[in-house]
Amino acid sequence: MSSKRERKCIPEAGNKGKKKKVVENVDQVRIVHRCESKYIVEVNNVLKATHRKRIQATPFRWCLEVDNALEINCPLLREVLRRWVPQGEYIRVGQHLVGLSVYDVCVCLGLSMVGKCVEFDDDVSGVVGSLFEKKPITLRDIIKKIKNLVVSDDDVENVCRLYLLLCFIVFYFPRTSRTVTNMPFKVLDNVDNLSEYNWAESVHSFFISALNRGCKVVREKINTRSLNLAGSVVVVQVWAARRLGLEDVEGEVKFPRFLRWPSVKIRTPNIESAFEKNKIVFGWALTAEERNNPIVQNVVHIDEQYNVNNDGIQGVSHSKQQVDLEEKFEKHERMILDMKEQIKKMRDEFFDAPEPDSCAGKGNDVNEEDRCPSEQWKSDEGQTCPSHRKESPQPHQCEEDDLNDKPKANHNGDDKAIKPNTEGQSNTLFIDKAKLYKDVTAVGCPRTIYVDLNGEILRSDECQCFRPRGWIDNMKMLTGKISRVIFNPFYTNAVILDCNKRKVNRREWCLDDYRHYLTRDLVSVQDILTADFLFAPVIYAEHWWCYAFNCKTKEFFVLDSLAHKCRRRKQIDTHVVQNVENLFWLFLNDKNKLKPTFEVHIEDVPEQPNLKFSIIILLTTSKHDCGIMVLKYLEIWDGIKRFDGKSMSAYTDEDLQQFRQQYICDWILHLENKHREAVLEIFKPSLKK
Repeated sequence: MSSKRERKCIPEAGNKGKKKKVVENVDQVRIVHRCESKYIVEVNNVLKATHRKRIQATPFRWCLEVDNALEINCPLLREVLRRWVPQGEYIRVGQHLVGLSVYDVCVCLGLSMVGKCVEFDDDVSGVVGSLFEKKPITLRDIIKKIKNLVVSDDDVENVCRLYLLLCFIVFYFPRTSRTVTNMPFKVLDNVDNLSEYNWAESVHSFFISALNRGCKVVREKINTRSLNLAGSVVVVQVWAARRLGLEDVEGEVKFPRFLRWPSVKIRTPNIESAFEKNKIVFGWALTAEERNNPIVQNVVHIDEQYNVNNDGIQGVSHSKQQVDLEEKFEKHERMILDMKEQIKKMRDEFFDAPEPDSCAGKGNDVNEEDRCPSEQWKSDEGQTCPSHRKESPQPHQCEEDDLNDKPKANHNGDDKAIKPNTEGQSNTLFIDKAKLYKDVTAVGCPRTIYVDLNGEILRSDECQCFRPRGWIDNMKMLTGKISRVIFNPFYTNAVILDCNKRKVNRREWCLDDYRHYLTRDLVSVQDILTADFLFAPVIYAEHWWCYAFNCKTKEFFVLDSLAHKCRRRKQIDTHVVQNVENLFWLFLNDKNKLKPTFEVHIEDVPEQPNLKFSIIILLTTSKHDCGIMVLKYLEIWDGIKRFDGKSMSAYTDEDLQQFRQQYICDWILHLENKHREAVLEIFKPSLKK
C-alpha cells in the first residue's frame, strides 16, 4: 500500500534516467528502536524468589521492578535526532545547547559512574557461551533457556547471568541486529564483581554513538521508510520529559527515574513546539530520601564535582516538601543566568573579535578609493576607531580590533572591516603563524581553552572548525564581526522552523521576537531603521549563505556561493524576506497600513573555488568553504560592483585558507587573550629563534 505522503524523486548526477528516493520530510522516516522492555516483563513473571534475591545484589536490580512495558515515543526520538549536535553531545532546545551527559544516564537508569571500563566481546563466550550449543544465538534462545533453568533452584547463577544478558540486549545496549553479538559476555562470568564497572559511562558511550549515526542519516534525508536506532532510548525520553516539563509533576519521585515512567503521548507538531517554546528545566532535583540512599550518595558527590567543572546547576533539594520549589528556583535562576550569558556571548562574539588582515591578499584587493561610506552604530555616534599605528588612521591601514565591552563607531574612512590589534605585539613577529595554526587546529588535541577574550572562550575542539576544509558551526559564525546590524544565525533557523509548520500553527512575530537575535547591549531593533545594512546568515543542510537588506533602498539580496544548488533555497528566501517585511511593517506601528514589499535580488557573487568540475568535488573538497565565504560577505559586501562587474572578489583556495589561518592566529595572539602565553608555551616549537 503506497504512502499518502509523496516523495520527491530527483535524478542523480551522472546517472540519467535512474531515480533515487529522497525523503522530503523528516517525518516520513519511521524511527524503529530495539529497547523492548516487554521481554523483561515476560521473564520477571517466571522468576522465583531465589533468582530475584541473587539479581538484587547486582547493579541492574532495577529491572526487576519493571511490571509493564515502557512505551517509547518515536516522534520524540526523531525530533531529538534532528536536533542532535554531535560536536559536544548536545541537544538543541530553543536557543540553548543542552548536554546529554553520563550523569543523566546515571540518574535515569541508576547505574554507577565510577569503576573500570566495560569490555565487549565480539562473539558469545565465557560461561554464558557454554550454556548454548548452537551459535549464533537470538533473543528468543535466551528467554527459552531462562524458562528451562528457572524450574529448579540448582542453577541460580546461570539464570542470573542470562537475565542480565537479556537486560543488556533489550534495555541497556540494544542493537539493530537480530542475533546477539558484541556484548560484555565475559564480564558476566563473575556476577559478584559487576559493581566494579562504570556501567553509566558504557551505556552513555554506546547511545551517543547510535545518536551520531542516526543524526547523520536524518540530516542527509536519504533513506528508506524506517531508521533503526540502537542504544537505550529510555534515557532520552526521561531526559526530554524532565528538561521540557513533559512529565507528570504529581506523584512520588523515584530513583532511578525510569521507574516513574513518563508517558509522552504528544504528536510531532506538539513535540517540535515543546522543543522551541517550553521553558528548560536544568538539573535533577533529588529528595531527602534519595540523598540518604547510599547508592545515590556517590552519584550526588560526582554530580556536584561535575557541575562545578561545567558551570552547571546542582539540582539537589533538602526535603521532599521543597522539591517543587527547588525545581522552580533552579529553572528561573538558570534562565536568568543563561540570558545574561547569551547577551555577553553575543556581544563579544558577534561584534568584538578580530578580523583577518587580508587587505593586500590576492582575493581581497580593495583600494581606498573603492571603499564604501563609513558605517556607524547609533549607540556610539561620534567615536572614531583608532588605528593600531601611532599615526593618524588611514583608510588603507588596518584598524584596531575592538575587543572591549563597548563598540567603536563612525569610522572616518572607507574601510569596513574591524582589523586585529597588533599594537605592542612585537614578539609576534617571531612566531611562525603557519605552524601555530597547524598545531591548534589539529584534530585529536586534548580539550583545553586556547582563547579567553573578555569572557569569550574558544576551546581546542572549536578551533578545529577552522582547519583546512573544516566546517564552521553556529557558534564560530558569530565571531564574524563587522560594524553592521547582523542577526545571529538562530534568527534564520527560527524562520525556517516556522515555515515548516502549517500556516495556522505559525507564530505571529512581534518586535520582542526580533530582539532575541540581536546583541541587546550594543544594538536595538530600532537601530535597524538608521543602519545601512541588515545581515542574516543562514545555515541549512550543512551549507552557509547570507541575506543582506539595504535599509536605505529597501532592497533584499541573497548572497550564496553555491548559487541555486541548495535544495529549498528559493522557499527559504521567500519566507525570510516575508519575515523582514513583517519587521518593517511593525516599525510603522499602524496595523491599518499594508505590509511593505521588498524586491529580491539574487546577487551574482563568485562561486566557491573548484565547483565547476563535478558534483563530486563539491561534496568532497569545497563543501565547507561556504562558512568562510559568508564571513567575508559580512565583512566587505556593500553591493558595489568593484570586482570585474561583481560585488565580491573571486577567492582562490589559497585565499580562503589564509583567512582561516588569520582568524585563529589573531585571536590567539591578541594581547587581551588570557591564555595567550599558555598556548605559546604549549606550542613552543612554533617560535622562531
